[in-house]
Amino acid sequence: MQIQGGSLLLDNQSFITGETTSSQGGNLQLELSSLLLMRRGSQITATAGTAGAGGNGGNINISAPVVLAFPRENSDITANAFEGDGGNIQLIAEGILGLEFRTQSTFQSDITASSELGVSGNVILSTPAVEPGSGLVELPQQLSDPANQVTVGCAAAEGNSFTIVGRGGLPEDPKGTIQGQTVWEDLRQFSADMTRSEETGTQGRSQPLPPLVEATEWRINPEGNIALIATIPATLGDRLPPCPSSPTEPIREAQ
Repeated sequence: MQIQGGSLLLDNQSFITGETTSSQGGNLQLELSSLLLMRRGSQITATAGTAGAGGNGGNINISAPVVLAFPRENSDITANAFEGDGGNIQLIAEGILGLEFRTQSTFQSDITASSELGVSGNVILSTPAVEPGSGLVELPQQLSDPANQVTVGCAAAEGNSFTIVGRGGLPEDPKGTIQGQTVWEDLRQFSADMTRSEETGTQGRSQPLPPLVEATEWRINPEGNIALIATIPATLGDRLPPCPSSPTEPIREAQ
């Protein structure tokens, strides 16, 4: 049997067979220009003597760009025999996917040419050899020429200089000492209240500020300025300056 065409789909236990029950298996030849797809238990077989009788398995030749099956769907290409010898199978394709050569049939998708009592046949799978290094561009071992990155000479008389910035005041070498040009400078800003401390030996504790009193009225002082007047609570009387004698002067002028 000889079949020529574009693509071929065998689905749902479809088959192309040259199988016999008691004699030599037939020969099958498939020449496809596209795809051979086998699905759900499909078969291409030239098995001989399926009834346990004599006969050699037939020969199967398949030529297609891609031969595809699903491993768990048990789609097989077989040229087996029982008392005779197994047939020969040759697949010429750019890719054979989902089918694997095995010495005996399994519940997977197989390619077999075995025999129960005779000699197993030959299975030839021809796929183009792929060179992993083909098409790769060889990169140079040295990406850049250091001679073009650093100048040969640097005359000090022309005002040239080379400066190491450092790491914020720390030396380049962790074991080195801090040099004069890399002294660390604290740029944090502190308010006057934080820096003011008592000089009475209280371990640098800041002097407490007088409590703020909310203004309740305003008056015009002798200089013609508006002054905010606050009522002094009885509990704060001993902590504030004494009241002025003139009624026109403010008790406490807001700053």
